[in-house]
Amino acid sequence: MKQNYLILLFTLLFFCAKSQNLSLVSFMDNYSPEDYFADSQNWAITQSPDGALFFGNNQGLLVKDGKNWRLFNMNSQIVRAVLYHNDKIYVGGGKEFGYFRKTDFGNYMYHSLVENITKDWGEIWKIFVIEDHVFFQSGNSFFKFNLYSDQLVDRKIYNEVIFSKKLNNSILAQICGQGIVILDKELSVKEIWTDAESIKNITIRNVETINGEYYFFTLSDGILELINKKLKKIPRPIQKTLENAQIYCSLKLDNQLIIGTVLDGIYVLNSDFEVEKHLCRGTGLRNNTVLSLYADFTKDLWAGLDNGIGIIHFDTPLSLFRFTKEIGTGYAFINDGLYNYWGTNQGLFYSIGSSPDIHLIPKTQGQVWSLYRIGNSVYCGHHNGLYKVKGNTAELIDSHRGIFSINRLNGSSSYFLIISYRGLQLFKLTKDDRLEFVEKINTREVIPFKITGDNRGHFWYPDAQGFTRFSIDSTKYSMADYRRFDYADDNNAILFLKDTLFFYHKNEFFTFNHHTDKLESANFPKNLTTEETINALFKLDSRQFEKNLHTPHLSMLHMQALKPFLRPNITDRYSKFDGNYILNSYEGFTGFNDSYKSKTDTFSLKTYISQIEYKELDSASYRFLENNTLKYNHNSIRLRFATNDHRGSLTYQYRLVGLNKNFSSTKEEFKEYVNLFEGVYRFEVFAENQFGDRSAVASYSFTILPPFYRTTWAYVFYFVVVLGILYLIFRQISKSYQKKEELIRRQKQKEIQELEQQQKIDRLNHEKEIMQIEQEHLKNRIQLREQDIVNATRSTIQKNEFLMKIKDSLSSLKSETNIEYRNRHIRKISSLIESNLNTEKDWEVFEFYFNEIHRNFFKSLKSEFPNLTPTELKLCAYIRLNKSSKEISSLMNISLRGVETGRYRLRKKLNLTRDESFLDVFLRIENKNRIVQL
Repeated sequence: MKQNYLILLFTLLFFCAKSQNLSLVSFMDNYSPEDYFADSQNWAITQSPDGALFFGNNQGLLVKDGKNWRLFNMNSQIVRAVLYHNDKIYVGGGKEFGYFRKTDFGNYMYHSLVENITKDWGEIWKIFVIEDHVFFQSGNSFFKFNLYSDQLVDRKIYNEVIFSKKLNNSILAQICGQGIVILDKELSVKEIWTDAESIKNITIRNVETINGEYYFFTLSDGILELINKKLKKIPRPIQKTLENAQIYCSLKLDNQLIIGTVLDGIYVLNSDFEVEKHLCRGTGLRNNTVLSLYADFTKDLWAGLDNGIGIIHFDTPLSLFRFTKEIGTGYAFINDGLYNYWGTNQGLFYSIGSSPDIHLIPKTQGQVWSLYRIGNSVYCGHHNGLYKVKGNTAELIDSHRGIFSINRLNGSSSYFLIISYRGLQLFKLTKDDRLEFVEKINTREVIPFKITGDNRGHFWYPDAQGFTRFSIDSTKYSMADYRRFDYADDNNAILFLKDTLFFYHKNEFFTFNHHTDKLESANFPKNLTTEETINALFKLDSRQFEKNLHTPHLSMLHMQALKPFLRPNITDRYSKFDGNYILNSYEGFTGFNDSYKSKTDTFSLKTYISQIEYKELDSASYRFLENNTLKYNHNSIRLRFATNDHRGSLTYQYRLVGLNKNFSSTKEEFKEYVNLFEGVYRFEVFAENQFGDRSAVASYSFTILPPFYRTTWAYVFYFVVVLGILYLIFRQISKSYQKKEELIRRQKQKEIQELEQQQKIDRLNHEKEIMQIEQEHLKNRIQLREQDIVNATRSTIQKNEFLMKIKDSLSSLKSETNIEYRNRHIRKISSLIESNLNTEKDWEVFEFYFNEIHRNFFKSLKSEFPNLTPTELKLCAYIRLNKSSKEISSLMNISLRGVETGRYRLRKKLNLTRDESFLDVFLRIENKNRIVQL
C-alpha cells in the first residue's frame, strides 16, 4: 500500500482555518487494489456495529476487518449498493440483489432475493430500510421486501428512476417523467416537489438538509436549493467549481459538507458553503474520481475511488502543511512579520503570509539546525555556520561549521554560548545587532548539542551517567563550577517548566535545591502551557506523559500518537502561526491546534473476533470453521480479530484459556495455534489504541475432540476389551486353577488312597505285629505256663523234699528221749520252716515273670502312681491276676481283713470311681505301654 507513513497508525484530521490559501491539509491513507485484492472501483460503503467496513466493489462485496481484507462474490456481479441492517449486509448491483450474513466463524454467506423475479430491471443503485421492509432501487423499479420473511411484498416499475433516498419514513425520488416526488412506504406518490420539466436535464446525486432547507447536489449543476418547488443554484463562489468538477456523492458530517466529485477529488465545505479544504491527488488523495463517501464511528471519512480506497482522518487537532514543492524534513520554524522561515534538511525556505508558495533562500542549501530571534534579527544555525536572515536573504556571518544552538548567558545581554561541531564557543552581540565570535571555550568532555539554562547562570545537560552542571566565565573564556550528579539511566531528561528545571530519572522527578546543592524529589507541575506540554511530550516516555498530562481534552493524546513521526526542536521552543503550533515532522511541518476538541469523545473501543479458521493435518490452507467442535486432525486453528477503530496503531492482548494463564501482547490481528491437545479452550482478546482506550474482552470458546483412540467410546471400548482380557485371563487362571485344584484333588485323592492303602497296609502290618505280639505273648504265656509248671514242679519237689526232711526229722524225734535235744531239734525244724516261708525270693521271681508277660507293668504303674508302696504293687499284681482275696491273703501271709483294707486304700490312690474296676486301670496302663513300645 502506497501510503503516508505519518498516518499509518493514527487518527489524523485537523481543525482547519477558514482561509482557502492556508496550506494545511488532512492526513490520509490510501489503499490500492493490490492492497485489498479486488477491482479498482468501489461504489458504496457501509459499516457494521462491530466496526467492520463493507465496500461495493466491481468484483463483489469487499470486507475490511482491521487490517484484513476479504472479497465475497455476489453471483459474479458488480456490487453498486450496500447497507448493513440487523446482521445482514444488503447488496445490489448488476442483475442481482440479496444479502450476506456473517456466520459465527467469520464467513459471509450470500442469499439471493431475485428468484422468480424477471431480470428486466437493470442494476440496483440504492438500498434503504423503512420500518419492517427493505427497499431496493434499480434503474426502473422499486422492490419492497419483508425484513424477516425475505418475501417480495411489492414492486413498482417506472420509466427510469434516476435517484432515490430515504427521507424520514418516506422515499424521496427523482423519477423520469414525474420530477422529484415523495413516495410513502407503500410506494405510492404522496407529494410532488418539482415537476418533471423543471429538472429535465438535471441528475440529482444527493439531498441534504442544511439550516432547515433542502439542498440538492447534482452531477453537472452544482448545488441547488429548493425554493417554491423550483431548484435554484446557490449564489456561492464554489458553485462554478462544483459544476466543473461534477458532484458524484456527498454527505453531511457534523457541520461540514463533504462532496466527492468525478474530476477534482473531495471538497470540504462549511454550512455557509465556503471551502475549508480541498483533497485531491495534489494533497495526497490516490484518485480524483470519488464514487462513494462514508463517515465511520470515529468520524474518519472513507472514500470509494475509481482507483482504490482512501481514508481521510478528520477527528484530530493535527494537520500537515503542504507547499507548492517538497521541502524535506522539518527542523525549525520562526515567524518574522510577513515572513515565515522553514528550516529543513534541504535548506532555509521562506513563505509570505498564508500563501502556499515557498522558496529557498539563496546560498542556504543544506542542513538547517535551528532558528532564533535575537534582538531585532533572525539567526539561523546551519551546517555551513551562522546566518543572519533578513527578508528573503541570508548572510553567513560566521563560518564555524555546524551551529546547533544559541544560548544567552544569564545576567548578560551581550554574550551568547553557541554549541557547534567544534564544541562551545563564546559570541558577543555588537551594537549594530550582530553576533561576533569571541573565543572557543575549553571543556572537560564533549558537550551535547542541546543544553538548558537555569535562573542562576548555570547550564545543565543529561546523559546516561546522570546530570551535569557548569557555568561560563566570560572573562577567562573557560568553563567554571563544573559538577556531575550521578543518576545513571538512558532515559534521563531535563525539562524547563514553570520557570523551574525538572530532572526526570527512572519515572521520578527532581528539582535542584541551591541551599543543599542536591537534587530533591518533586511533584510534576500541573496546568502546563501548550508549549511546555509539547516539550514534555518529546522528553518523556508515553506512559509518563499520559500519567502526568493534565489537559481537558484529548488533543495532546492525538499528538502523542503522532510522536514517532515528529521531531523535537533543538531550542525547546515552538512558534504559533495562524492558530497552530508548528511541529517538525519527517514530512515537513505539522500544525497543532491546541484549542481543538475531539468530536468522538464518546467513542467506545470494541474488539471483535472476525474470522475463525481451521487447518487439517499436513495441509497448508485454512478453512472456515463450521462449528465450535473440531476433530483432532483439525486441531490447528487461526483466529482473526479487529476493532471498530481504523485510525491507527492498536495493541492487542490475548490468551488461550486452557493453554495460557497470562495475556500476551501483539500488534498483529490474528493468532494461530497448531497441534492443540484435546480439551475445551476459550480465546480471549482485547485492544488498546494510541489514545489509551481499552476495549472489553472478546472471547470465543471451542472444543478440540480427542483422536478416535482417545474418545469416550474408545475408552469404553478399551474398558470392555480390558474387562474381556481380564475375564479371559481370569477365566484362564480359573481354568488353570481348577485344573490345578483338580490335579491337587486327584493328587490328594491319590495320596489319600495311597495313604489309606498304606494305612491299610500299616494297619494290617500293625495287626500282624499285634498278632505276632499276641502270638509271642501267647507263646510267652505258654512258656511262662510251662515255666510255671516247671517252677511249680520244682517248688513241689522242693516242698516235698522239705516235707521229707521234716518227716525224717520228726521220725527221728519219735525215739528221742532227750528233751533238750528234741527241743533243739524242734527249734531247728521251726527255723527250717521259717526259712522256707521267706517269700522274698519267690516275689522277685514272680515279679520278673509278671513283667515279662505284662510289659513292665510295675514300672508303668509306678510311673503313673509314684506314691504306691511295694506291698500295694504286690496287691495290684495279684488283683491283675484275678486272685481272690482269700488267695491274696495266703500269698501275702496277711489276714483276709488286711486284704480288704489294702484294696480300699489302693482304690483311693488309683482315683477309682465306683463304676471303675482295678482291671480297667491296669488294662489302660498296659495298652498305653504297648502303644509307646510300638
